[in-house]
Amino acid sequence: MSYTAFSLLLGVAALVTLGAMIYLMIHARSVALLFRKAGLEPGPGRRVASKRAVIIALLAFNLGWIACIAIYWTAWSGAVEEVVEPQPAPVP
Repeated sequence: MSYTAFSLLLGVAALVTLGAMIYLMIHARSVALLFRKAGLEPGPGRRVASKRAVIIALLAFNLGWIACIAIYWTAWSGAVEEVVEPQPAPVP
């Protein structure tokens, strides 16, 4: 695995987190309806998103930020150098 692969994985995880966050912010009333038993009361209006879609977005958001932290932790700990395959020297 190369350094590029780690960068791409981090980028994908960040985009998943960002996309799920935007979806959850747009459908905040549906999120409040999902957590009504916890004391959140939604504002006036109609429910736009389904319960299943909100749960999937919450899972994607949490898995995304956890993946970002795991990738950063792997890079900071120096484990990337152990995983990266050495490249052959260029021939002149």
